[in-house]
Amino acid sequence: MDTQDLVHQIHKAKRNTYSSMIKCTKKVHWEDFLASLDDRSVWTAHRYVTGEPTDGGRTHMPTLRVMQADGSIQDVETNTDKSKMLCDTLFLKPIAEDASEASGEFLAPKFKYKPITNSQIKQAIA
Repeated sequence: MDTQDLVHQIHKAKRNTYSSMIKCTKKVHWEDFLASLDDRSVWTAHRYVTGEPTDGGRTHMPTLRVMQADGSIQDVETNTDKSKMLCDTLFLKPIAEDASEASGEFLAPKFKYKPITNSQIKQAIA
Protein backbone atom coordinates (compact mmCIF):
# COMPACT_ATOMS: atom_id res chain seq x y z
CA MET A 1 0.00 0.00 0.00
CA ASP A 2 1.39 3.37 -1.00
CA THR A 3 0.69 5.78 1.89
CA GLN A 4 2.07 8.67 -0.17
CA ASP A 5 -0.76 8.27 -2.68
CA LEU A 6 -2.99 11.35 -2.99
CA VAL A 7 -6.10 9.46 -1.87
CA HIS A 8 -4.49 8.73 1.53
CA GLN A 9 -3.57 12.38 2.00
CA ILE A 10 -7.12 13.45 1.12
CA HIS A 11 -8.56 10.87 3.54
CA LYS A 12 -6.28 12.08 6.34
CA ALA A 13 -7.26 15.71 5.75
CA LYS A 14 -10.99 14.85 5.71
CA ARG A 15 -10.61 12.72 8.84
CA ASN A 16 -8.87 15.56 10.68
CA THR A 17 -11.48 18.08 9.53
CA TYR A 18 -14.28 15.80 10.71
CA SER A 19 -12.59 15.25 14.08
CA SER A 20 -12.18 19.01 14.55
CA MET A 21 -15.83 19.58 13.67
CA ILE A 22 -16.94 16.99 16.24
CA LYS A 23 -14.80 18.57 18.98
CA CYS A 24 -16.06 22.05 18.13
CA THR A 25 -19.68 20.90 18.05
CA LYS A 26 -19.33 19.20 21.44
CA LYS A 27 -17.79 22.36 22.92
CA VAL A 28 -20.54 24.60 21.53
CA HIS A 29 -23.23 22.17 22.72
CA TRP A 30 -21.74 22.07 26.23
CA GLU A 31 -21.47 25.85 26.41
CA ASP A 32 -25.08 26.23 25.21
CA PHE A 33 -26.20 23.68 27.80
CA LEU A 34 -24.40 25.55 30.58
CA ALA A 35 -25.87 28.88 29.44
CA SER A 36 -29.39 27.44 29.59
CA LEU A 37 -29.18 26.00 33.13
CA ASP A 38 -32.11 26.54 35.47
CA ASP A 39 -32.95 25.41 39.00
CA ARG A 40 -33.59 21.81 37.95
CA SER A 41 -30.97 21.24 35.26
CA VAL A 42 -28.11 22.61 37.39
CA TRP A 43 -28.10 19.27 39.21
CA THR A 44 -27.76 17.39 35.94
CA ALA A 45 -24.76 19.53 35.05
CA HIS A 46 -23.34 18.89 38.52
CA ARG A 47 -23.70 15.14 38.00
CA TYR A 48 -21.95 15.38 34.60
CA VAL A 49 -19.04 17.37 35.98
CA THR A 50 -18.49 15.38 39.18
CA GLY A 51 -19.14 11.92 37.69
CA GLU A 52 -16.54 9.31 36.90
CA PRO A 53 -14.67 9.91 33.65
CA THR A 54 -15.69 7.69 30.76
CA ASP A 55 -13.61 5.74 28.30
CA GLY A 56 -14.76 7.81 25.33
CA GLY A 57 -17.26 5.22 24.14
CA ARG A 58 -14.79 2.39 23.64
CA THR A 59 -16.22 -1.09 23.92
CA HIS A 60 -15.11 -2.62 27.20
CA MET A 61 -16.26 -5.48 29.33
CA PRO A 62 -15.53 -4.94 33.02
CA THR A 63 -13.79 -7.51 35.18
CA LEU A 64 -16.15 -10.42 35.71
CA ARG A 65 -16.62 -12.14 39.05
CA VAL A 66 -17.30 -15.85 38.74
CA MET A 67 -18.38 -18.19 41.52
CA GLN A 68 -16.37 -21.40 41.44
CA ALA A 69 -17.72 -24.86 42.30
CA ASP A 70 -16.17 -24.62 45.79
CA GLY A 71 -18.00 -21.32 46.46
CA SER A 72 -14.97 -19.07 46.05
CA ILE A 73 -15.09 -16.00 43.80
CA GLN A 74 -12.63 -15.62 40.94
CA ASP A 75 -12.01 -12.33 39.09
CA VAL A 76 -11.77 -12.81 35.33
CA GLU A 77 -9.76 -9.96 33.79
CA THR A 78 -8.21 -10.94 30.45
CA ASN A 79 -10.25 -10.99 27.25
CA THR A 80 -9.30 -14.61 26.62
CA ASP A 81 -10.50 -15.69 30.08
CA LYS A 82 -13.69 -13.61 29.75
CA SER A 83 -14.44 -15.19 26.37
CA LYS A 84 -13.91 -18.70 27.73
CA MET A 85 -16.03 -18.00 30.82
CA LEU A 86 -18.88 -16.53 28.75
CA CYS A 87 -18.74 -19.41 26.27
CA ASP A 88 -18.83 -21.99 29.08
CA THR A 89 -21.72 -20.16 30.76
CA LEU A 90 -23.88 -19.40 27.73
CA PHE A 91 -23.33 -22.52 25.63
CA LEU A 92 -24.05 -25.76 27.42
CA LYS A 93 -21.80 -28.74 26.86
CA PRO A 94 -23.37 -31.57 24.83
CA ILE A 95 -24.64 -34.29 27.08
CA ALA A 96 -24.04 -37.96 26.38
CA GLU A 97 -26.92 -39.61 24.58
CA ASP A 98 -29.23 -41.26 27.07
CA ALA A 99 -29.78 -44.95 26.38
CA SER A 100 -33.53 -44.62 27.03
CA GLU A 101 -33.84 -42.09 24.18
CA ALA A 102 -31.85 -44.28 21.81
CA SER A 103 -34.44 -47.07 22.04
CA GLY A 104 -36.74 -45.16 19.67
CA GLU A 105 -39.84 -45.47 21.86
CA PHE A 106 -41.82 -42.24 21.53
CA LEU A 107 -45.37 -41.24 22.41
CA ALA A 108 -47.90 -41.20 19.59
CA PRO A 109 -48.32 -37.73 18.02
CA LYS A 110 -51.27 -35.69 19.31
CA PHE A 111 -52.03 -34.25 15.84
CA LYS A 112 -50.99 -34.67 12.22
CA TYR A 113 -48.16 -32.35 11.14
CA LYS A 114 -49.04 -29.79 8.48
CA PRO A 115 -46.45 -27.36 7.08
CA ILE A 116 -47.03 -23.65 7.66
CA THR A 117 -48.54 -21.90 4.67
CA ASN A 118 -47.62 -18.50 3.21
CA SER A 119 -51.06 -17.14 4.11
CA GLN A 120 -50.51 -18.13 7.77
CA ILE A 121 -47.18 -16.30 7.76
CA LYS A 122 -48.77 -13.17 6.18
CA GLN A 123 -51.60 -13.29 8.73
CA ALA A 124 -49.12 -13.54 11.65
CA ILE A 125 -47.13 -10.58 10.30
CA ALA A 126 -50.25 -8.48 9.77
